[in-house]
Amino acid sequence: MKAWIEKISLEGFKSYGKDRVEIPLGQGFIGIVGPNGSGKSNIGDAISFALGIATAKTLRAKNLSYLIYNRNSDRADYAYVEVHFKNYGLFPLQEEDIVISRKVYQDGRTVFRINGAVVRERDLMDFLSKAGIYENAYNVVLQGDIVRFLKMTPVERRKLIEEIAGIEEYEEKKQKALADLGEVELKIRELRLLMDEMEVHMEKLKEELKRLRLYKELEEAKRSLEIKLNLKTAYEFKRSIDNIKAQIESKEEELKELRQRITGYEERLKTLEEELKKLNEDLFPFRERVGRISQSMENIDHNVQAHRKRLEDLEKEIYSTQEQIKFLEAQKELLLKDEEDLKKVIEQEEVELISLEESANLLWRSIKEKEDKLKVSLEEMEKTEEKLKELSSILEKNKKELSTLELKIKEIDIKKERVREDMERLKEEEEKLKADMAEAIMKRENYQKMLKEEEKSLKHKKEEYQKVEEKLRKIRQEREEVLKEMSMIRGRLQSLPPEDLPFEDIRGVYGRVASLVRIKDLEYLKAVETAGGGRLSYVVVENEDVAKECINRLKELRWGRLNFIPLNRIRDTKIPPYPPRMKGVIDFVVNLLDYDPRFEKAVKFVFGDTLLVDSFETAKALGVGTYRMVTIEGELFEKSGVISGGHGEEKGELGRGFYLEELERLNQIHEKLKVEEEREEKLLKALRDELVEKEGVMAILRRRLEEVEEKDKSSFERIRTIEEKLKKAEDYISTLEEEREKAKERIKELKEETQYLEEKMENLSLKRQSFLVHYKESGVEDLRVQYEKLRQKMEKLKESIHGKQIKLKEVELEKENLQKEIGRKLAFIDSAHKEMEDLKVQIESLLQKREDLEKELQNINLQAYELYRQKDRLEEDQRSVQSELGKLKFHEESLKEELHRLSIESTRMEERYAENIERLKELGYEGEVIEVKEGMNKLKEELSKVLRELSSLGSVNFRAEEEYGEYEERYKDYQERYKKLKEEKESIKELIEEVESKKLKAFMETFHAVNKNLKNIFSQLSPGGKAYMMLEREEDPFSGGVSLVVKPRGKEVQYLEAISGGEKTLAALSLIFAIQDYRPSPFYYFDEVDAHLDEANAKRVGELIKERSKTAQFIVVTLREVLASFADKVIGVSGRGGLSKVFALENPADVLTG
Repeated sequence: MKAWIEKISLEGFKSYGKDRVEIPLGQGFIGIVGPNGSGKSNIGDAISFALGIATAKTLRAKNLSYLIYNRNSDRADYAYVEVHFKNYGLFPLQEEDIVISRKVYQDGRTVFRINGAVVRERDLMDFLSKAGIYENAYNVVLQGDIVRFLKMTPVERRKLIEEIAGIEEYEEKKQKALADLGEVELKIRELRLLMDEMEVHMEKLKEELKRLRLYKELEEAKRSLEIKLNLKTAYEFKRSIDNIKAQIESKEEELKELRQRITGYEERLKTLEEELKKLNEDLFPFRERVGRISQSMENIDHNVQAHRKRLEDLEKEIYSTQEQIKFLEAQKELLLKDEEDLKKVIEQEEVELISLEESANLLWRSIKEKEDKLKVSLEEMEKTEEKLKELSSILEKNKKELSTLELKIKEIDIKKERVREDMERLKEEEEKLKADMAEAIMKRENYQKMLKEEEKSLKHKKEEYQKVEEKLRKIRQEREEVLKEMSMIRGRLQSLPPEDLPFEDIRGVYGRVASLVRIKDLEYLKAVETAGGGRLSYVVVENEDVAKECINRLKELRWGRLNFIPLNRIRDTKIPPYPPRMKGVIDFVVNLLDYDPRFEKAVKFVFGDTLLVDSFETAKALGVGTYRMVTIEGELFEKSGVISGGHGEEKGELGRGFYLEELERLNQIHEKLKVEEEREEKLLKALRDELVEKEGVMAILRRRLEEVEEKDKSSFERIRTIEEKLKKAEDYISTLEEEREKAKERIKELKEETQYLEEKMENLSLKRQSFLVHYKESGVEDLRVQYEKLRQKMEKLKESIHGKQIKLKEVELEKENLQKEIGRKLAFIDSAHKEMEDLKVQIESLLQKREDLEKELQNINLQAYELYRQKDRLEEDQRSVQSELGKLKFHEESLKEELHRLSIESTRMEERYAENIERLKELGYEGEVIEVKEGMNKLKEELSKVLRELSSLGSVNFRAEEEYGEYEERYKDYQERYKKLKEEKESIKELIEEVESKKLKAFMETFHAVNKNLKNIFSQLSPGGKAYMMLEREEDPFSGGVSLVVKPRGKEVQYLEAISGGEKTLAALSLIFAIQDYRPSPFYYFDEVDAHLDEANAKRVGELIKERSKTAQFIVVTLREVLASFADKVIGVSGRGGLSKVFALENPADVLTG
């Protein structure tokens, strides 16, 4: 499969003018040359523009409309570019010729086409990507853009590798799987909630089933006890009924005697009442006078209070009226001014009217003279004509109106029917929307609750994830430090001389000095090694004979030379006294070592009296030559004054034991950290999975919540709209009904009026014919036209004067009203003051009258005193008789009540007895009433106990057994569904893991392949140099970036910015070619990528492009002859007068030098 750009066509694009220009390209290596500013780069801009793989900014334009040709006010209407591809199976179309075009207009509108068909930009990008042409256009390098690949951030570089690897496909699958996971998780949770609710309900039903069975047992016990209780009660009632009947006979005899005594007392009470009645008649005049006086006094008090309230109200009203008078006076002044202005205008218009009337009168007399000659009243004829026209117009209007009204009634009926149908439909829709909204509210509350819980859980999980991630980072960091330390220790151990000696079978050989001593503090290792020097490798033996045997062995084995310390011959070195107490003096070296006392002489021989100090300055202060001294840093001061020092690695002979122990300790720490790392990685992965799962669930919940809220909002708005429409529809129907009734009434009126008008018009038509005979030849018409104009002008003037006179009268009337109102207000104030004076006088008069009435009331009370005493005595006797009578009657009533009670009790007993019998029948007992031996209390206690137990059961579900069975079946079904959903969830998680694994595999394969290509190509372009890519985080490539390392020959650079422009160009081209080898593009466009290259490197690049042009098309803009010389075809570009021209070249040097 192959493709290349055969040619490009430009019209109105940048420097190529308004006319259509075609630039032929073709296969292989196409060179484009020309002077600076000639428009070479615009060819690459045109390709990028047409394919949509560059922005206005990268095309060196403020916006796309700036790409349109514009020279000296000669501006094209649009810019248009066509890119013609030859296609041999690379593009997803069967055609051999594929034309991709783009047009941009002055307003910025742009249109893409593929073979003439309009397409969206996104669709074009998809189409091109299938042929290896991508949106970020790594195959197109515009002018000055070559270092873009080096300036990329590590993350941008990683995304470039992702795009090449086709990661987007995996990411889409992952996002879809995450959405599916969220949906499944939501279903699981919803189902789990249902199952939890069912479990709770099933537990409740189990308890209800137990209660139901216990209930049945207790009910049977209750029935047995109730039969016994009812039998016992019925027997007792039967005995009580006989006793009550005997008591009723005794009480009736007692009641008869009591009624005779009551009759005597009633006669005595009647006599007393007559005497009191006569006495009350004597007292009546006195009571009447007292009542009248009391009423008069109350009236006086009321009137005084009312007069005082009226005084307060009058004072407030006077103040308010005074304020109103001020306002009215101001209004009156304004009206006087308006009146004066109107009078002036009326006077002027009246003068003009008089003049017009005189002219009209003269003209009218002339008309009358001519009409008299005709002996016909022209005026009467005109009136007839006008009346006829008027009637005809009215008749026509009535007929039209009649037709319109009949049509209107039909339309009203149709409209009413339609409106009612619409109302029914709207009501049905409203009911459905309300039901949906109620359901939506429950859903929203549920989703909000779930989302809140998920957000809280997610926050907690994120915090936990960050803690684990931080802990894992620290573990990895610690592990790396441990590995570095272990590597360093292993390096030191490897650098040590072999510890084994060829004397295993020789008795008396103890080993090297270094292996026989141990440093107490590793800090002093360097100092101790320096102090011991070469003697540390000496071998300690028992005596000189052993030493001799060892030397012979060395000779036999040709093992080399060694020094031996025979313990029996070595002298004991004396340690000198301690130096004066001084800061920085640590101790003698031999005291800083642990060793076997047997080897003390050997140890002292090696280290002697060497003193350890902390620094050079301390040694100087102590005095060079006084002691053999060594510093912690390893400077050695001999007693002779010789000083040794400088840089040098520790031999490590003394630290071997330390190193081995430290290595073992670090190895244990490393293993422990490795286990911890694995554990934390598992935990991190589990948390990551949970986070992904929760984010998926939250995304689904948010989407559903938005959908519910949007639907709820839409439903609410729709309901409100429906209600408004229903109200309007009802109002509209009422209006239509009113209009229909009015139309029917009007039709009736119009029919009657039409008949009358037709008869009248017939009579007027006959009259009109007689007038026309005499009028046709007269010359009155012109005079009448003149007269009519004058008359109309006079009418308008009269109307104006009349209107102003009316307004003047209104002003005068309003002024008069204001004056009257002011007068009324002033009169009110005067009358109010007068009323206030009258009220004050009346109050004084009323108070005096009340005082007189009080005196009169005292005199009346004295006169009636003796009569009241007689009345009190009679009333006392009356009360005594009434009291005794009352007692007797009370006793009578008591007897009656007792009889009534006994009668009721008897009836009640009989009813209760009957009830007991009925109850026994209900309980299933059909035998006779017999005496029950068990006591009533015992039976009641037993029944009460049974009832308590029944009551303690609470409400009993009589369908518990049936409901439990139904719930059990449903629960099993839910369990099966829950299991399937869990399996589906695990399947999706496995799919996500699989996608992640494939995504990582695709990325790593692409990374390694491109990296390998990069290394090879850079080594070709820059012999001896190195270029390669590194993952910032190998354990998780997608969480970091991709670094680019470039090391030109003979240079050690830390940063890409430190290398030269030419080296940057070579590195960028190497990366492009490396990508080409992995994911080829059908064409490559390079614009002056050789700008920073020397001749040698330009030649290498030319050779490489030439070689690669066998499989892909290369379009290269260059200013160098050496690069252009490799081209299969060279196109020259020249610029004159702001226009670019293209032409074929045989020798590119003609353009490049000229």
